Amino acid sequence: GYAEADPTLDVGGGDAAQKLSILISLAFGTHVPFTQIQTDGIDSVEALDIQIAHEFGYAIKPLAIAVAHDDGVEARVHPALVPRDGSLASVSGAFNAVRVESRALGPLLLQGQGAGMLPTASAVVSDAVELSRNLLRGTSGRLPHLAFHEGAGSRGQMRDPGQSKHPWYLRIPVRDELGVLGQITTALGEAGVSVSRILQRRPALEQPVQVVILTHQA
Repeated sequence: GYAEADPTLDVGGGDAAQKLSILISLAFGTHVPFTQIQTDGIDSVEALDIQIAHEFGYAIKPLAIAVAHDDGVEARVHPALVPRDGSLASVSGAFNAVRVESRALGPLLLQGQGAGMLPTASAVVSDAVELSRNLLRGTSGRLPHLAFHEGAGSRGQMRDPGQSKHPWYLRIPVRDELGVLGQITTALGEAGVSVSRILQRRPALEQPVQVVILTHQA
């Protein structure tokens, strides 16, 4: 919602999902429609979440993530906790960043402006120049679209989101009653979820107590 008159696509995560679909085709050579990407926006993030994240040493950033597995592509868009002293936490304002990680190269961060008159015009002119070159040469680019995995390859399938494991941030409003915290931790334990850190916070009188939990991989 940095520069759009209607920021729905931005704050709802739809714009990021569309861009992730394009990045997946470029990186993995397979087509994943953006409508199939699990998408959550930042519209559910509240000021209290940002404050608590800072106390834990994190910043909240909207991320679009794609991972190539042997049994398919994992793709998702959602707000995430990133370390405050990490490279992604410093990306703000009109800047976007793409973090690429491979086994041989390790992590690589590409950062630049994603909004504004000149950055947008530069991208449009770049596309127009490439289209013109392709027309003059009778080609369709340096590599055919989706050149890496023609047909139904293993990476051409969307991975079931339920197969992925990640640490989670949970914020649960509860009544200030004896034994409530024990009920929560018992329920998590029965579900096989291990708790990493836990915090209780009362924002104001006569408001629910906020129980904040960071989990291990789950």
